[in-house]
Amino acid sequence: MRNKVEIYNYNRRIETILERIRNSEIDKKNKDAIFEFYKDCLSRGLSKARAFKYLYTLENLAKLLAILLARTILDGAEGRV
Repeated sequence: MRNKVEIYNYNRRIETILERIRNSEIDKKNKDAIFEFYKDCLSRGLSKARAFKYLYTLENLAKLLAILLARTILDGAEGRV
């Protein structure tokens, strides 16, 4: 049986994105939820490519939502002053 050559190196890509999430300024609850979701993906037998895509998307959404929330809070505070 042949060994598969992994062209896209998803093991390394997943390690990198998990480290990026750990070191990011994403809220701790959101980080925990992302890591829990990743564990669930592994337990369901999803491919490495699919797990990476989910991690990448969730990281970006968490960052975007934090920025939008901060802007909303600032906009609301300006209206009250």
